[in-house]
Amino acid sequence: MPDWTYRTVFRPALFRLPTTVGRDLALAAIGTVARLPWGRRVIEFMGHMRPARPLRRRLGAVEIDAPVGLAPGIDPRLLGLPGLCRFGFGFVEIGPVSVGPVPERRTVRDDATETIGIAPPDASPGHAAVEAALGRMKTPRPAVIVRLAADGTAADDQTVIDTLAAQAAVFSIPMPAGRGADADAACVARVRRVVERAGGRPVFVVVPANAAPETIGLVTAAQHAGAVGAIVGRAEFTDRVEMGATWLDAAESWTRRLRETLDAEACLIAAAGIHAPGDAERLMGLGADLVAIDSGLVFTGPGLAKRCNELALALTLAADAAVAAGDDSAMREKWPWALVIGASMFIGGLMALAIACTRVIMPYDEAMSGLTRAAIGAVSPRLLPFMAHDRVSLAGAMLGVGILFAGLAWFAVRRGQHWAEQAIIVPALVGFFSFFSFLGFGYFDPLHAFVTAILFQFMLLAIVGRPSRLQSCAAADRVNDAAWLRAQWGQLGFIVHGAVVLLAGVVISIIGMTAVFVREDLTFLQLCAADLAAVPGLVPLVAHDRGTFGGMLMVAGLTMLLAALWGFRRGAGWLWWTLVIAGTVGYAVAIAVHHAVGYVDGWHLAPAYGGLALLWSAAAASRGFLCDEE
Repeated sequence: MPDWTYRTVFRPALFRLPTTVGRDLALAAIGTVARLPWGRRVIEFMGHMRPARPLRRRLGAVEIDAPVGLAPGIDPRLLGLPGLCRFGFGFVEIGPVSVGPVPERRTVRDDATETIGIAPPDASPGHAAVEAALGRMKTPRPAVIVRLAADGTAADDQTVIDTLAAQAAVFSIPMPAGRGADADAACVARVRRVVERAGGRPVFVVVPANAAPETIGLVTAAQHAGAVGAIVGRAEFTDRVEMGATWLDAAESWTRRLRETLDAEACLIAAAGIHAPGDAERLMGLGADLVAIDSGLVFTGPGLAKRCNELALALTLAADAAVAAGDDSAMREKWPWALVIGASMFIGGLMALAIACTRVIMPYDEAMSGLTRAAIGAVSPRLLPFMAHDRVSLAGAMLGVGILFAGLAWFAVRRGQHWAEQAIIVPALVGFFSFFSFLGFGYFDPLHAFVTAILFQFMLLAIVGRPSRLQSCAAADRVNDAAWLRAQWGQLGFIVHGAVVLLAGVVISIIGMTAVFVREDLTFLQLCAADLAAVPGLVPLVAHDRGTFGGMLMVAGLTMLLAALWGFRRGAGWLWWTLVIAGTVGYAVAIAVHHAVGYVDGWHLAPAYGGLALLWSAAAASRGFLCDEE
C-alpha cells in the first residue's frame, strides 16, 4: 500500500469506514501480504524502502538500519506488524504491554486536526499475544522496544520482562508525573527495579508530549536510577491517549528541554507529531538521536518513513561530501557500462530506423527467409510497408529504451543509487531472454545475435562493477504540499503506464510466437492468413519482427515501471524528462509510421494514442514535484 495507491485510492475509501474498521482492514491486509511466501519481497519491490547503509545507528547495544522508527498506537492489535516492519523502520515500539488483555473501547480519528484518540490509555492485547506476534515475525526485523504498562505492578513488570526478554532490545517505562511526591518516588523505584531485571537491556523513560513541566525532575531522577534514554511520546490523559500533528510543537519543546537535561551519551527519541519529513528533521535538529512515527502513517501515508529516511540520508551525504571516492578508475564502476548499454540501444535504434525507412529488410533476411525484396513485394504491395511499420515501431521502442537506460545510468547509477541499477539490469535480462522468443519459427537473426552477445558482456560488467559513491540525486523532501499530493496521481499514472506497456509487450510476443497476424493486420494487407502461410519463409520473418518488437516493449515497460516505482523523489527533474522524452519518442515514431504507410485502423492505433495521453497526464500531474528544486 504505497503512497501512490494510499493517497489516491485506499485512503479515501478507508476514511469513509468507521475508524477501527478501516484501520484493522488495512493492517490485516498488510500483515497478510507479509506472511505470504515472497510477501516481504513484494512489499520491498513495491516501495524499495530498505534504508541505505549510511543511515545505520545504534539503539543501546543493537545496530539498527535507520534513525526512523514506528511508535505505538497505530497497530494496537498487532495485525499488520510483519508488514509494517518492512516500511523502512529501524525500530518499532510496542505497548503498553500488560499481563492480561485490556480491550480497546473507542478510537476516534479527527481528520481536520489530523489526530487520533484511543481509549482506554492502557489498551493492550496482553503479553501472551505480543509474544506470539513477535515470535511469528521473520528475521531480519527492526529492533523492538517494549513499553511497560503505566500502572504495572512489580509482579506484572517481572512477567512481561521475562516473557519478552528474548524479543526486546529495549524496555521503556511511562513517567506518570504530577501525582505527588510518593508517586514520583515509586516511579523512580520502578525504574531501578526494571533496570535490575532487564538483563542488561537498556531502559528508557517515556515523557508524554503533554507532560507537566515538573516531569523534567522526574526524568533526571530516573536517569540516576539507571535509565539510559528518554522517549518523547504521544499525549497521555486519564481516559485516553492522543497522537497527531497538533502535538508537534509540544514534542519540539520537550525534545529541546530533555537534550539540555540528559547526559550527552543518553539516547533521546522523539516520537510524537511527525506528519512530514521536515517534522523529523526539526526534531533531530533539536537534539533527538532517533525519531518515531505514529499518526503520520495514517494521515500522510505508508511512505512517510522512507521519505524521512531519504531526507536524513541527504543531510548525511551533504555533511560527508568530502569522503574519498575510492578507486581511481571510473571504468571499474557500474555506471559506465550501464551508460554504454543505453547508448548502444539508442544508436541501434537510429540504425534500425534508417534501414526500416529505406530498404526495410537486410540481405541476411533475404538469405534466411529465401525471399528477395521483390518477391516479398509481389505477395502484396502492402507487405513491405507493413514490415516497415513493424520495424520502425521497433526502432522507436529501442530509442526509448536507450534514453531510459542512459538517463538512469548517468543521473542515478553514477551517483550510487542501487534502485537505478536494478531498474536497468532486470529489464535488460528480460530483453536478452526475449531473443529466444522467435526461434520457435526457425528464424535466426545473426545481426541481432551478435549485438545481443556484445550487450550481454556490457551488462555483466555493469553487474560485477563497483558501486559508485552514494550521492543524492534529488532535492530534500520536507513537506506534504499540493505538488506532493498531485504527484501521487502522477506516479500512479506512470506506474500504470509502465505496466500496460509491459503487458502489451507480452501480448505482442505471444502473438508473434503463435498467430503472428491479427485481424487488423490482415485487413490492411488485404490477405488471409492462409495466403501468407502459403509463402515459404514469410511467416517466420514477420514473426521475428513481432517477437523482437514485443521483447523491446517488455524492456521499455518494465524499465518505466521500476523507475516510477522506485525513483519518484522531489526534485528528480531528470527522471521526469527521461520518462517523458523516452515515452514521447517511442509513441511519436510508432504513430508516425502508421500514418506514413496508411495503417490507420482506429482500434489498432487506440493503444498508442491512449498510452501517450496517459504518459502526458502523469507527466502533468507530477511535474511540480519532480521538477521542484526546492
